[in-house]
Amino acid sequence: MVQINPELVKSKAITFDDYLSEISEERKLNWEKGVETVNNYQLSDKMLDFLKLPSIPLNIIIFSKEWCPECILAVAILEKFAKLNRSIRLQIIDRDECPELYSLYMPNDDERVPVVLFTSEDYYLVTSWIERPAIKFMILHEVITEMRDQGKDAAVEKLVEIIDAKEKELLQATVEELFSELARTIGALNYSTRLETVLK
Repeated sequence: MVQINPELVKSKAITFDDYLSEISEERKLNWEKGVETVNNYQLSDKMLDFLKLPSIPLNIIIFSKEWCPECILAVAILEKFAKLNRSIRLQIIDRDECPELYSLYMPNDDERVPVVLFTSEDYYLVTSWIERPAIKFMILHEVITEMRDQGKDAAVEKLVEIIDAKEKELLQATVEELFSELARTIGALNYSTRLETVLK
């Protein structure tokens, strides 16, 4: 596993509450609504049972931008997970505040957000999740088809219409994908700890 520079992360990352306090006034309402939507979302019994189990400490680092709708959901979902499992430490970094670290995971001048890194307590990378749930790519495909057939204005209308209609589906997909990566991380860390114990 590759180790992320711990000192660099610690110097740039902030907590959920601190991140929310720094959101600009023009976007504060969007974030408040997004966080409320996630807080009202009922996790499955399976997820709740898993999150309440004791686990090895781990870090979740998320590169975010306040204008990004997917960031609102991802940040709020990960905070929800962290509140249910105190072994999870959520650390939020503004993408533009730490280009030297961000560029390691988004090469070729790609500027997508959110980028989520799941690491061990000492910052060894286990897995990652980038930008949006798979279902959103299907939505974008529909929009691109609409744009090709009917023009840009029609495509924008179509995008708004589809996203409004699939809002709950998008939230559920994002929760499930982030939970899957978290579970994979916890499983990998538990396995490596057990292996170390046996080898000793």
